Amino acid sequence: MSEDLENLLIRNNINMNDFLDKMGNELLLTAYEEYDPLISRFAITDERKPGKVSISEILGYRAYHMQSRNILNNFENFFDSYGDGYHSRSVSMLNYKPEEIMAGLSESFKIEPIKLNKIGNKYFISSNGLHRFMILKINYLIQLYKGIPEYELAKEYSVPVEYTEINLNKTYLNYIASLFITDKFDVRAELVDFKYTDNLYVKFNNEEYIFNEEELKEFLLSKLEELKETDYFEYEDIISDIWQECLWDKNNYLKEFINTNIPNISFITEIKDYNEMKKKLKENLYGNKFN
Repeated sequence: MSEDLENLLIRNNINMNDFLDKMGNELLLTAYEEYDPLISRFAITDERKPGKVSISEILGYRAYHMQSRNILNNFENFFDSYGDGYHSRSVSMLNYKPEEIMAGLSESFKIEPIKLNKIGNKYFISSNGLHRFMILKINYLIQLYKGIPEYELAKEYSVPVEYTEINLNKTYLNYIASLFITDKFDVRAELVDFKYTDNLYVKFNNEEYIFNEEELKEFLLSKLEELKETDYFEYEDIISDIWQECLWDKNNYLKEFINTNIPNISFITEIKDYNEMKKKLKENLYGNKFN
């Protein structure tokens, strides 16, 4: 344990072993990439918005900042009295008492709000605020450990933020577009005058388009349907990849997208066996002659 963290806990009359035992999973962070690897790779976001979020709703941050899931083991990544400027610049935050820290940091939130990515109803730090998140989360946990109810702390530790919500439909359309082999797709948010719009820039082979979400879906699904006739093996590979991702989809976001937007292959969200999935896929196309 770092000396700075140890001193912080001592000042708050915290017994480390009891703290670890009582808080358990509350001490664990989740990396953005770990929460949903597929989304982290193909994410397309909506416009940034202001909001207010409780520290308890922020699950973590990027994996490259995280040496351990346990928040205590990550503390010295941000606070070290004997470290370089990045590690020592915010050490003064450690002097705040838990009941003082929100007021002490209030001005910083006005000057530089914490920036978040939102996936569903979960938040992850994208930039700005890692030091503040760490110290606020530690103080939140200290208060929780001392018996302050969660609902009170959720209100007390709500901070002004700016967040970009991951647009799941656009993200999954981007993912499916990436699976095409013969035809080449490039999908990204449209950028106009250095600002992202609600539309999507799409390059299909050598042609360029500007689509809204529904137009991209229709275009993409039409190309998927064409593959059934022109190259069934590539079509099967694409559906197999989607099926595999559905198996790993612990948050059910992808399954919901498939069931809502591509109902003719929604059966893959319920099948666990690869051979059964391939058989059902052919039955849907050719009938039952493959039985």
